[in-house]
Amino acid sequence: MKQLYTIEDVEQAAKRLSHAIHSAYASETELFFVGILNGGVEFMFRLLHYVRKRGLSYSYGFMAIDSYKGADHRVAPPRITYCSLPRLDNHVAIIIDDIVDGGNTMILAKNHVELFCPKKIETVSLLYKPGAVYTPDRFGLMVDRDCFVVGTGMGIGEKHRDKPGIWICDDASIKEIVQ
Repeated sequence: MKQLYTIEDVEQAAKRLSHAIHSAYASETELFFVGILNGGVEFMFRLLHYVRKRGLSYSYGFMAIDSYKGADHRVAPPRITYCSLPRLDNHVAIIIDDIVDGGNTMILAKNHVELFCPKKIETVSLLYKPGAVYTPDRFGLMVDRDCFVVGTGMGIGEKHRDKPGIWICDDASIKEIVQ
């Protein structure tokens, strides 16, 4: 595996995104963050740490979307397997995920959150791969090549989610992990 971004890069991305969220929503009293399980949770809590330091109050909930079965097999189409959202009338809903890779997970999440009647929905991801069918409203870092990444909440199955920073897995690494 080769490191693409350090944990310090991830922290700086969280700080920049919290500043942008604060600038956009400082006057809002009803912010609701939606974390996409499992990969988006670690980044969501990093981001919320900085949002809280900027004085914004918020609530949060979670959705689980099954979109991968290992490194080389996507679930088509992705499907929601868990959702703990209340009605979001008068709330700004901010969906947080680890990566917008193909974009289908974020599209599904956004369409589902719309059913809870928020006044606005924004999408945020730690990583974004250009060329995806969906571009998040905000993203922290870019992955500019077709690769599989782990670390900072992202993993293969449950492996390497706790690895600090963002790491590129080559084919040999993926085969070793999956076996």
